[in-house]
This record gives sequence, structure tokens and C-alpha cells, in this order.
Amino acid sequence: MRFPVAFRALTGIFALTGMLAFSSVSASAADKVVPADQRLPPGVLLYVTSPNVVTTYNQFMKTSAGELLQDPGLQKFFDQVKGLVKEGQQKAEEELKLPLKDLVDLFSGEVAVAVVRPVGQPLGWVSLIQIGDRQSTLDTLLARAQESLDEDKKVTIETEDFDGTKISVVTITDSEEEEDAVPVSFSYCVKDGVFVAGSDVGVLETVLERWDGSNDENFSKNQIYQKILSKCATDAAVKPNAIWFVDPVGLLASGLSMSPQTQNFAGMIYMPTLGLTGLKAIGGTYELDTKDFDHVSRSMVYLEGAPTGIVKIFQLRSSPLNVPAWVPADAGQYLSIDWDIKGAYEAIESIYDSFLGPGRFAMATANVLEQAGVNLKLKSDVIDVLSGKIEGYYNPGATSPEDFKGVFSVGVTDAAKGQKLVEGLWTLAGGSTSSSFEGATLFQGAGDDTPLAAAVKGNAIFLSTNQDNLKTALVPRTGPSLVDSENFKAVKKFLPSSVSMLGYNDVRQQIGDVYEKARNGEFDGLAEGKLDFGLLPPFESISKYFTPSAAYYTPDENGTLGVQFSLKRSK
Repeated sequence: MRFPVAFRALTGIFALTGMLAFSSVSASAADKVVPADQRLPPGVLLYVTSPNVVTTYNQFMKTSAGELLQDPGLQKFFDQVKGLVKEGQQKAEEELKLPLKDLVDLFSGEVAVAVVRPVGQPLGWVSLIQIGDRQSTLDTLLARAQESLDEDKKVTIETEDFDGTKISVVTITDSEEEEDAVPVSFSYCVKDGVFVAGSDVGVLETVLERWDGSNDENFSKNQIYQKILSKCATDAAVKPNAIWFVDPVGLLASGLSMSPQTQNFAGMIYMPTLGLTGLKAIGGTYELDTKDFDHVSRSMVYLEGAPTGIVKIFQLRSSPLNVPAWVPADAGQYLSIDWDIKGAYEAIESIYDSFLGPGRFAMATANVLEQAGVNLKLKSDVIDVLSGKIEGYYNPGATSPEDFKGVFSVGVTDAAKGQKLVEGLWTLAGGSTSSSFEGATLFQGAGDDTPLAAAVKGNAIFLSTNQDNLKTALVPRTGPSLVDSENFKAVKKFLPSSVSMLGYNDVRQQIGDVYEKARNGEFDGLAEGKLDFGLLPPFESISKYFTPSAAYYTPDENGTLGVQFSLKRSK
């Protein structure tokens, strides 16, 4: 569960650029306009929007990641980074003949992108960008883009009028192979301070028809979209920093139907056996700097009816949130999943048999493991033995297998059958050595290329990279467990009593060692001498910006709900 680390990395790049060119913007630049979802037609298959990028940027700078970038102790290091960024910025400005700040200032409000399939029209795309009073900047940018393309392409621009709005149709053709080349075209217009670009004129017209938001036939009225937003909302008065929605089945079917080579597969997606017709949509929201969280995202997989087919393969069950005592307090990450493995097996069997005939899957798998030299039956000795409960911890800060610290457990329905399963799998893997410890048999891979140890205790198979790690989970813990740590206690306040999946992250435990190794020059070669990591301050001085986080999923009457969050740091 690397969400917090990825968030800080990606938003850090954005913020470093923004601090050079975006720092002076203010929310007053964005006038109130009709939201993009009210201007889009029905038939939206993919939608992503930031309702106000200026507000989002300002809120980001209040998060731990934003404050980290402004920490005085990091400025000497960031000065180097800014210098590298500025070199690229200067080159871009020379090419664009436009200050980069002017380009960034174009984004004065909502930015939205959608893939749409309006009634009676082919699949298309459209983007709406609120530019406010920056029309002259947009004109300069478009003119420079045309000049650049004219160097090796043929560009033609025609105009059409739709209800008083001029629509420009741009066609780009390879000038060297004009007769054989397939032209690329798109259309755009500007209305009321909003730049609208799309795949064709027809798509833009469907947007302009709904411009004032009074047309009830628009995407915002989509009932599934509304339900997802209501399930993912924390406060009706708070507008998320980002909203996303996708109809995966409709998008895939539409994409396949566009090509003659794949059109026949488009209809197969709707076969009842595959179970995809019940997967109506996936969507969610993202918020920064909330009352309780540094950042939080909420998502929903929206289903109609009981899961079947492919969807059932990935079905999770809800179980009480009980972190085992063998997970130590300093665990960098903890993961728990309760997978309906028997339901997944039945779904695979049903799909297989629907294509090849009843009973064919059972015949195909009856002796598959025995043929590999293992005295195990796939159904009775593997599927029926595994409970589907998987949990464990590890420290992803380890830079080599020898440094890895972690243990995972796989639940079994019967300890004796679990022991047989482990012995059979070791045989399949090429053999193992064994020893006895606290009434359990410890197995270690016989070869150097199988750094894995296993043991069965209670109703679980325990796995780790070596026996020393494994032993820590087989005896009562003498030190504090994860449930005793203050960080986990802080996170648990926001967790439900039962979950289908839980991921817990202590970012400080994850990156502290790696960070200090970077400071000490162990990764200097990766920067090719362009960055001096020795200018970084000690990790202890910036660790306050790295707060614990969690992600969990729970069942819902209409599918599955997911929440990912990082705690707000104490100040």
C-alpha cells in the first residue's frame, strides 16, 4: 500500500514547478460557472475533474507534503532541484515564446476531461478548462502550437458556427505522405471564459446545448454517478478537490467496437456468464487538508445484483478488525485481506464450463498437481483447505533481501491438512530442509534461489524469507504489538469494526533508513552528480511531516466502498 509515498512524490513534483510559476494565483480568479458534469451529455464513460485547480493547489500547500516543501532545512537541497527545473522551464519558454507562469495561470478554475458516447454518435472525448480572462494567453499558445506543427505537418483550420459560438476544426496531416496519411482532427471553442476541446464538432455541440445547466438530460443526473458521489461524500457543503467516474464495461465495449478486428469481442463482454453486466461503475472523490485528514480519497465499486463471473473472482468478505499480536509495533506496513477463495474457484469453474461444457474444468484440474509430482488434489487439498484470510506485516524500507523484515500468514481450515499442503508445495518447489520449533515444523527452501521459510501453527501457514523472522510469529511476543503503538491507535479511530481489506502504513518506518543512506551518499550515482544528497537535513528533523495512513474496503449494499487517508499532523 504505497499510496502516501506516491502521493508525496507526484505532488512534490507538481508543487516544485508550481512554486516557480503558480505561487501568486488566488481563488478570486475563478468566477462561479456551471459545473462540467452539468454540461456533459448522458453517455459519459470516463470522467475526471478538479472543480477548482487554484483551490486545490492552495490546499495542497497546507498539507504535510506542501509544508515539507517549504521547510527551511530542505531549501538548500531544493535550490538544486529548482535550478534543474528552471533550465527546463527556460527552454520551454523559448519554445512557447510565452512565460511559463502565463501558461499555468490559464488554469483559473475547473479542469475536466471526459470520454463520452452521446446518443447516435461515435465514441469521443471532450475537455473543459476554465481560463477566465486569459483568452490572449490561450490564443498565443494555440498560435505557437500551430507554428510548431507547421514545420513538418500540414495544418488546416476551418470554422463553424453553433448558436453564436465559433467552433474551430483542426485537421493535422503528415505533409510528406499527404495522400496516404490518415488525418488527425479535433475541435475547440471558447465560451464564457471556458476552453472546450473535443474529438469532433458533434461532441462540442452536445456540450454547448447544455451550457447553462438547465437541460435535464446531462451527466450530473446519472443516478449511479449521484449515488457514488453521495456514498463518497463526507460533507455536502464541501466540494472535493477531485472527482472521478468510469463505466469500465461500457468503455471497454465501446473501445472494442471501434475496430473491425475486435468488434466481435465487444458483444462477448455482455455474456451473463462473465458477470460483467452487473459492474455498473467505479468512482470516487479526493480531498486535501480536511478537518481530520491530511488527504483522503473515497471510492466505490458500484454493482447491481450479487457478484457473478469475473467479478465474483475478486469478491472479499467482511471480518472483524483484529490485528494479531505477532505483528510488532514498528511494522512499516500491515495488510489484511479476507478473500472468498471458494467463491472465486466456483466462478472460474463456471466460466470455463460455459465455454467448453459442463464438468470440463473438474476434468482438466483433477490431476494437475499429481502430474507435477505432488500428491495433492487442487480442489480438496488446496482450495478447500485455504480459508482466504491473508495478513502480515513487512518493512518496505529494506534495500536488500537480507534486510527484509516481515511475516505473512495464510489461513487454513485444518492444521493437519495445512501441513500436508505445505509439504506438497515444498516438494513442487524442489525440496526443503526442516527443523522443529515450539511444536511446529519449520521448512526452509533447499536452494539459494528459494529464500522462503514456512511453518504451520494453529489455523494458519506462516511465511517469511528466513526462519529467524518466522520464529517471531510463532512464540508469544514479549515486546509491544502494533495495536499498542500510538500511531496505530490514532489511525484506528477512523477505522470501522469490520473490514474486507485493511492496509496500514507508517511512512517513517518505511523510508527513514533509505533516506539516511541517501544523505550518506549511497545513491549519489543515481543522480549522476546533478544533486548533492548530503544537503538533506537529518531525517529526524523532517519526520514530523510523515504521518501514519491507512486504506480499507468494506461491503456495501451496492458493491464495495474504499477509503484511503493520511492523518493530519499535530502542530
